[in-house]
Amino acid sequence: MGYFLSYFLAKSSRASKAEESSTAASTRFRSAMSSFKSLYTWLQSIFKPAGKLKKAIPHSLNQHEYLCTFLDYGEIEISNNQVKNAIRPIVVGRKNWLFSDTQDGTDASMKVFSLVETAKANGLDPQKYIGFLLESRPNEEMTEEELEQLAPGSTKVKAACMK
Repeated sequence: MGYFLSYFLAKSSRASKAEESSTAASTRFRSAMSSFKSLYTWLQSIFKPAGKLKKAIPHSLNQHEYLCTFLDYGEIEISNNQVKNAIRPIVVGRKNWLFSDTQDGTDASMKVFSLVETAKANGLDPQKYIGFLLESRPNEEMTEEELEQLAPGSTKVKAACMK
């Protein structure tokens, strides 16, 4: 129950962040906390919940601190949909890995998926980024600075691999 209130507050804040500063959004969140606290007071007053509420209410009460984290840090989203969408290809691939012949093959697939998703998260074209890495041929003899030049956030990579 608290999750839905938290989600509503986060969604309404996200919609209005364009016109409000983060301080104003935080103030609005704080004013909504009285409703949030009322909800938790009511949840605590339910003496013997029955059915599915028997598990849901204690869970909500135990997660209260974590549900309210987004109030203290404006950059934290209440929803993890972006993360779920990022790992979806890996989850689908995992089903295919059940039929991999060796553990090494499975590990190699996981590493490629990680590279592709990291490239996407950094606004790079995954095909260009993997091609860039193959041309650069990173190895264990490279210095830390040389390896950093191959990271998705480096200016060299961004210049070569942007979408």
